[in-house]
Amino acid sequence: MYCQRCGTEAKDSDTFCGKCGLDLQVTHNTNSDSHSTALSQSQAGFQDLPNQYQNQNQNQKKNPGEGVATASGILGVIGLVLCFNILFGILAIVLGRTAISVGYVGKEAKHGVILGIIIVSVNALLLLCYFVSHTFF
Repeated sequence: MYCQRCGTEAKDSDTFCGKCGLDLQVTHNTNSDSHSTALSQSQAGFQDLPNQYQNQNQNQKKNPGEGVATASGILGVIGLVLCFNILFGILAIVLGRTAISVGYVGKEAKHGVILGIIIVSVNALLLLCYFVSHTFF
């Protein structure tokens, strides 16, 4: 006998499929002819689809703000590469704080905020040096 859901070979004495857990006794007794067996095999795959999508949605909800945190980290790195571009620094801070506030658990958001603070601080120092040098000299 074979499992109607996953196709795994099972003994006639088995009550449940060892791979997917399908109740073999119920499906074996109710689907005796080949036409209904083929129909139930095709339906078994469709019965699993809502569960698969539900599991995917649950996995996505486990770490909210992941995309925002990644964007924060990337903007922080781009801001450093582009010679401390203040716009990228500010965006990295805002996106990083947003990801942390929605409960993101990971390093990207923290790194984005730290890089953003470094970028904004360096820009503030450069502006201060510029104004001081033009004021007194």
